[in-house]
Amino acid sequence: MSHFTRIRLQMKNRKALRLALTDLGCAVEENAPVRGYQGAQLRADLVARRPGCYDIGFVDRQGHFEAVADFWGVDLDWQQFQRELQQRYAYHTITESAVEQGFSVEAVQELEDGSLRVVVGAWQ
Repeated sequence: MSHFTRIRLQMKNRKALRLALTDLGCAVEENAPVRGYQGAQLRADLVARRPGCYDIGFVDRQGHFEAVADFWGVDLDWQQFQRELQQRYAYHTITESAVEQGFSVEAVQELEDGSLRVVVGAWQ
C-alpha cells in the first residue's frame, strides 16, 4: 500500500524551485525516484534527497508543481519547510524577473521577522 501524499503548490518556475531547495540544504536530483515506505518509489521531476530513506519529490502537473512524499516518514515539519521553501522560491522568482527586465539586485536584507527585503535598481 502506498503512503505517498500529493500537495498542490503555487510554484511554476522549475529553476526557482530547484534553487530554493538547494538554499534549504537539499541535494536535488532531476527525473529521479522518490523513496517511501518499505522501498516504494514514485518518479518525480525534482527530488529533494533527505537523510534516511524518505525523500520529497516535485512533479510538474501542467504548469504547477505538486509535492509528493510519504510524509509519515519524512523527518521534518512540513508547514515550516513549506514556508521556508515559498520564501526562497519567491526570492529566486523575483530576482530572475528583475534581471530579465534589466534591473540588477542591489541588496538583500533579512529582516527581524525573517522576511527578506530585496532592493533592485536600474541605470537610466
